[in-house]
Amino acid sequence: MQWLRIGLLSAVLFIPVFSAECQVKGLKVDWLRDYCMYQLDTDDMVEIEACMNNDVKNDYKDECAAKIKYKRKMCKIAIEEEWIKGTVQDCFRDDAFMGSTVKNSAIGK
Repeated sequence: MQWLRIGLLSAVLFIPVFSAECQVKGLKVDWLRDYCMYQLDTDDMVEIEACMNNDVKNDYKDECAAKIKYKRKMCKIAIEEEWIKGTVQDCFRDDAFMGSTVKNSAIGK
C-alpha cells in the first residue's frame, strides 16, 4: 500500500513537468529578433538591436509567454502584409511558421 502511495505521489509530481513544455519551439531571443525583422521589414542589425532593446521594458510571465506573443505578432504582420493567407489563429497553429533566426537557431546559419 505504501508503494502505491509513493507511485501516485511521484506521478502527480511529474505531470506538471510534461505539461509545462511550451507550444512555441525555439529561443525567446530568436523569436524577438525575427519579430523585430518582421516589424521593421529589414535585416539591418542596428535597427533590429534597437527594437530588441525596447523589449527589455516588457514584462512577460515567462519565456513561453514571450514566444507566444512574438509568434502571434509575426502572424498578424504576415497576414496584413499578405505574405501568408488565413487567420492569425491558423498561422499560430502552424508549427512551420517561424522566422529564419528561429528556423536556423541563429543568425546567418
